[in-house]
Amino acid sequence: QVMDAVPEALRPVVRAALERAASPLRVDEIAGVIGVHRKTLWSLCRRHGARSAQEMLTWCRLLAVSDALRMSAGPMDRGGT
Repeated sequence: QVMDAVPEALRPVVRAALERAASPLRVDEIAGVIGVHRKTLWSLCRRHGARSAQEMLTWCRLLAVSDALRMSAGPMDRGGT
């Protein structure tokens, strides 16, 4: 479970980002969803190990894409070996 690896203070950020990962993620939008100012979101992310809020949102989007690919893909064809 991904959330087990996320600091508790960042879980609302990750949840909000994953729920909206199908569209471009904006820091100000996610900040509004979790009820903080965008500067507060940046500080929160930095305090808990991310270099920036945008980096955190990018990782969330990559995680969502990876999960979607894993769920939709069948066994990989190894080319007849």
